[in-house]
Amino acid sequence: MAYKQSPAALYRRLVRLPAPSGMDFSSWLDPILEQVQTAICAAAVEQQDEIAALDWLNMERAQELFAAALLRPVVPLSTIGDIEHIPPRPIIIDGIARAGEVVLLAGQAKAKKTWLALDLAIACSAGGRWGGTQSCEPCPVLYVDAECPREVIAERMRLRMLDAGKPTTEACRRVQLLSARGTVRRSIESACDTIRQGICQSGAGLCIIDTLSAYFPVEDENDNAEATAAMGSIVAVAEDLQCVIMMIHHTPKGAAGSQRATVDMAAGAGAWARRADTVVSIREIEGETLMDVRARSLPAIERACIRWGPTMAPRFEPAPDTSDIPTVAPTQSKFARKPTKKFQESLPY
Repeated sequence: MAYKQSPAALYRRLVRLPAPSGMDFSSWLDPILEQVQTAICAAAVEQQDEIAALDWLNMERAQELFAAALLRPVVPLSTIGDIEHIPPRPIIIDGIARAGEVVLLAGQAKAKKTWLALDLAIACSAGGRWGGTQSCEPCPVLYVDAECPREVIAERMRLRMLDAGKPTTEACRRVQLLSARGTVRRSIESACDTIRQGICQSGAGLCIIDTLSAYFPVEDENDNAEATAAMGSIVAVAEDLQCVIMMIHHTPKGAAGSQRATVDMAAGAGAWARRADTVVSIREIEGETLMDVRARSLPAIERACIRWGPTMAPRFEPAPDTSDIPTVAPTQSKFARKPTKKFQESLPY
């Protein structure tokens, strides 16, 4: 059975709810029935002997609902033949993300992650190239800033417009800003609702959240269950609105964070990076700022070295030889561990 409760049990549970004083019971119950009518119909169809428990419903309306429940599949299944000719989703950022995907931009503290995100916002707003190399589909951009004051973002945008041409200047002015610094979000759901409303209001094809830990009320970022639930809500917003959501995140402190593989650089639970469709890692090694990208739906791109212009405009260039820095997690067989002293003493040779 798809539903555990019978119509009679559901009816008894609803009857126990106190009706507001001065209101007819049936008129009070009707709005509740609209919310649970699908469950009632499906259960009633499967248990024909208990349909009599639904006599208090309008039977003409009940029959319509029963028919709709019979025609509606419980689980929307598809065959390979059904999806064989579905075209791929449009690429919003070349080599980085398609529509409806979630991107995690992870980097060390003070690694100029906000400057990179602002350049991406300008590139998508103008239909230009991020870092001078990654072409972007022109689309409205929503920048959710939960870390810096509005004056800081305004100052950085003015610096970017100093030596920019007219198209770039106009693109800067079209980026829509949602200043969330100092505001309290009581749950992940309320934070996602604000994001959803902002995307719908702006019509954004790209939403940048700066930063993940500053915007979302996460109690323990190392809790994998909490991270999985939060990422599930974020992915749902991106999927429903077909909007790329990029979240800026930090890496563990110290040199150990820069030596991690790309998908393991983000601080906290592994679900932050593994539930994302693309991970962009920024690390500084021997004075060089290096960028690695690992995407789920796009081919891998080569490691890039980020050079900064006088107005903090980034440019991606081929990286020097950094073969000692991992881009993927190293693999080690469980049989390759160092044998214990007790095991060595038990050997016959």
